[in-house]
Amino acid sequence: TNQYQFYRSYVDPSSVYWDVSLNLNLDFNIMGLISYDSTYASSANDMKKIAPVEAYLPWTFNIQDNNVMNLVSTKYAIVTNETQVPFEYFEKVGEFNYLSVYENKDYVNLGKTYSNAISYDEYDGNTDILKESLVVYQEDLSEIQSYLGNTENTFNTVIRKQNSLYAEITTDENEFVLLSIPYDKGWTITVNGNEINPYRVSGGLMGLPLEKGNNVIQMNFIPYGLKIGIVTTLVGVILLFLVSILKLKRNQIKKH
Repeated sequence: TNQYQFYRSYVDPSSVYWDVSLNLNLDFNIMGLISYDSTYASSANDMKKIAPVEAYLPWTFNIQDNNVMNLVSTKYAIVTNETQVPFEYFEKVGEFNYLSVYENKDYVNLGKTYSNAISYDEYDGNTDILKESLVVYQEDLSEIQSYLGNTENTFNTVIRKQNSLYAEITTDENEFVLLSIPYDKGWTITVNGNEINPYRVSGGLMGLPLEKGNNVIQMNFIPYGLKIGIVTTLVGVILLFLVSILKLKRNQIKKH
């Protein structure tokens, strides 16, 4: 089932990371919470607005709150013993070398649709609210509320490949879905072939309006500014080449 799911893993920071190091994320692609996808997006700072999640460095995370773990699609816990499992409902599903792997029974694949939204100004720090409500910026509140439906729907299929993602979700009406992926300007997103701009919601994650029926979401990531950087570099190389040619011709003219 993992083939069609997007998920993260909780790795006990003291007993596991201390011995194995953060490279466990890269070596085994487990998407551990502490490094948050192994790339730091500035939107992740919003996560600090909904729960105390900062670890020993500003760009690392110590997510211990069960509601926040569910929000960011945490499916597994990798620990040395059961007392370290942070989930409310869980079961052991296997072994990873000398470590035990437990599955979160409240896991949600990539995200879900919501029927309620509040502003950060209204949010009182009680993460139980995150189960039923989006937390959004005040300037986006009325617009996002206009997209909300009345039902909760989850994704049918999710396929992640390096810098791209494909997902399908079916709704009975117009809805608004939260994706457990940090907001970043580098994402190009289409829903049913139409390019849309995501909203920055619930701790720096992405939210999208959906249409009634089956919604096909396709996402591709190119670091913001990379295209401009490539074009600027190419222009610089071309100019350098032209300057070199002109200088060579001038030298030839002087010799004659």
